[in-house]
Amino acid sequence: MKKNKFLTGSFVIIDINGKILFQKRDNKKNIWYPSLYGLFGGSIEKKESPLKCALREINEETNFKFRNLNLLMKISFEPVKKYKFIYYKKIKFLPNKFNVNEGKGYICLSYKDINNLKRKIISIDFYAVSMYLHFLKKKNIEKK
Repeated sequence: MKKNKFLTGSFVIIDINGKILFQKRDNKKNIWYPSLYGLFGGSIEKKESPLKCALREINEETNFKFRNLNLLMKISFEPVKKYKFIYYKKIKFLPNKFNVNEGKGYICLSYKDINNLKRKIISIDFYAVSMYLHFLKKKNIEKK
């Protein structure tokens, strides 16, 4: 069995009118976090920017054709000099013919459900989504 290496990657929070879209990961022993819910994304290829990686991964794993994303945060894993870039995109609805090309499908979770199901979500993705929700709350407070 091939050993997984920790790689730098980009991932996308897709907010669909107050629900977050997660990938249902396969139940395979050779992948990271089998059977959990995770954000769409993956490893950055050579000479690829974090944004280009996020756009490529979201296109490969779904049929979304986004042109831009918003950077939320960069998580640093200093001991190994690797990073996880978290982008976000707000959309109003899933396209009629939306599909997922990797994993066991998808699930849309309300903000409340995310907290209730945190043990089923990849821990670093749960952290990223929590920071995103905090960002939204703070942004709404500042608008008032």
